[in-house]
Amino acid sequence: AKTPDGMTPLLLGEIWQDGSQFLTGDTFDSVMNYKLSDAIKNFVMGGKAEDADDTLTQLRQNYPEQALYDLMNIVDSHDTARAIYTYGGGKDDVAQPTKADFDYDLGKARLKMAAVFELGYPGMPTIYYGDEAGQYGSKDPDCRRTYPWGHEDKDLQNFYKKAIAVRNDHKDVFARGSLKTLKAEGSIYAYERKSKDGKIGIVALNNGKAATVTIPVTAKDGTVFKDQISGKKFIAKNGGISIVLSENQALMLLD
Repeated sequence: AKTPDGMTPLLLGEIWQDGSQFLTGDTFDSVMNYKLSDAIKNFVMGGKAEDADDTLTQLRQNYPEQALYDLMNIVDSHDTARAIYTYGGGKDDVAQPTKADFDYDLGKARLKMAAVFELGYPGMPTIYYGDEAGQYGSKDPDCRRTYPWGHEDKDLQNFYKKAIAVRNDHKDVFARGSLKTLKAEGSIYAYERKSKDGKIGIVALNNGKAATVTIPVTAKDGTVFKDQISGKKFIAKNGGISIVLSENQALMLLD
């Protein structure tokens, strides 16, 4: 089958479990990456970085590299409760929740972390309509509320725009670059993306209290890394960079 312009369409499967059996070249081109969604959710909601890294390492081992870079990466979908609602402690048994039924600000902070994680990771980052505007909802069908026209969370929208622009402006790093875990300890998770010409991107997240942490890097001492979200700069020294991470904060660094 071909599209009207002669292209071969992508065949994507709605698979909730590990989909590696469908990605051997004769079934699907890609699947919805619910395994990544679960790992991100567990981490941003206070889970151990070691557990997240174990899950993601297994994911990388199970999927062919070509498929890994084409997975449909999500944090929620039309079949799940909205991420901001879940991250804020919302419960599925509430049929039509209001903001009184969950902690919107906490959910929002965690959603920002999840967005950076997703936008820095290999695969096709897919944003469920309205997530970027603060739409919330319980399990299906409540999660399918309409877009909040005229009531968008502008701060959240601007955050998404900035993080999306980082990926789009540096696809050689964040879309096509190699992947390596740099640190997975307690509340701190950091991974590296590196382009073929050696440009380095680092995504660092903290799901706990504010902390100063050292992230190992392969860059030469004196290399300046700039966070593309906040604009802050950090300098490599003795094989690492010392960074300050606020509670529930994520950074997208580039050298």
